[in-house]
Order: sequence, then structure tokens, then C-alpha cells
Amino acid sequence: MTANGDIYLGEEGDEEFLTPLGRTLKITEREISKQDDAASGMTRKDIVAIKTTFTIEYTEIDGTNLEMLLDLYNSFTILSLLLYTDEDEYDQYDVIMSSIDRTRITHLGGGYWSGVSIVLDRVD
Repeated sequence: MTANGDIYLGEEGDEEFLTPLGRTLKITEREISKQDDAASGMTRKDIVAIKTTFTIEYTEIDGTNLEMLLDLYNSFTILSLLLYTDEDEYDQYDVIMSSIDRTRITHLGGGYWSGVSIVLDRVD
């Protein structure tokens, strides 16, 4: 059963649930543009594209969940990101994952990690 705010990530049709404990999602849009100055002094800016980046951060995550994320990263493929807006409704994005920053807190029980940051760039 899914809920508003749930996030799934994986190969299309085989997305994995991302634990919500300690998780935040930041969505950033960046303009790709051309800018020229005309002889008249006017500046012209043409927006070529808008690139979307999703950053999922965990204040703390266990080793099992981190291992699942590392497996997705090591697949080196385009992934499917599902952001649930309601129980049965979601927005789907094709994304590429960057390397995962992390800090180990403890080695016990498979390890606990902090400062985990997953950066996903939308593929258009």
C-alpha cells in the first residue's frame, strides 16, 4: 500500500521503496541558457532547457538500505523515480544517479550511516 510522500527508485517496473525515516527530498531546477549582449546594449537571454535534479538526503540510514542504493548506483543505468502524490497517483521521472556521499557512524549490525546524499539528474 502506497501513501502520499512515498518514494520508489529502481529499474522501470522493479522500483524499490525508499525508507522515509530521516529522509528529505529537494527538487532543484537549473536553466541552461544562451546570453548575448547586442550592440544597442540590450541583453538577450534564450532559455535552451531546464534541468531538474532530485536530491534525497538521509540524516541516518542502516547498512541494508544503503546497500540497496549502492546496488542501484552500480547498475550504471537509467532509473525510474516514482514520487507518490496520493495513494494511487505518482509522478514518474527517468533519472541518472551520481555517486553516493556518506559517513559511517558505526560498524555494528551492518553499519549505520549519516549524511547520505543521493543526487538524481532527470533525463529528458
